[in-house]
Amino acid sequence: MPPQKMDEPHGEVAPRAADDREGKCTAHNRRDELCGNYAIPGGKVCVMHGGSAPQVRKAAALRLLALADPAITALAEVVRSAPKESDRVRAATAILDRAGLGPSSKIEVEAKKWEEVFTTIVDDEDDEAPAWRRDRYADPEDHEEDDPAG
Repeated sequence: MPPQKMDEPHGEVAPRAADDREGKCTAHNRRDELCGNYAIPGGKVCVMHGGSAPQVRKAAALRLLALADPAITALAEVVRSAPKESDRVRAATAILDRAGLGPSSKIEVEAKKWEEVFTTIVDDEDDEAPAWRRDRYADPEDHEEDDPAG
C-alpha cells in the first residue's frame, strides 16, 4: 500500500498524470511497484523486463512501422494547411529527411579519366617529380652551375 499523504483528503494518493508514465516500462518489480525504467523504443517493457528478447524487439519494430504511414499523413496535412510557414517548412523537411532526400543526402559522381590523370599530376607535385618533368619545368637559374656551357 502506498504511503498516505497528509495534504490529500482521506489519505488518498492522487492519480498520476497520463504522461507521467509515457514511455515507461509496464512491468512490475518484486514489491509489486511499476518499473521506473524507460521502455525500449516502440516497446512496452525495458531491457530488464524482456525488452531485449528478439520477439519483443520485433513487436516493437512493427509498432513503430505501423505508425510511419499515419505520421507521414499528418505531416503532409501540416504541409498543406499549417498557418505558419515555418511549421510547413519543418514538416516538409521532416518528410524529405525520412524519404532520404534531406540535407544530408549525398550525390556521388564518378570521376572521368582526365580528372584522375590531372589529380595524379597535381598530387605528384609534393613527391619527387620524374626526371623528364624536372628537366622540362625546372627553373633555369637553379641549374646554371651544373651546366658546363654556362
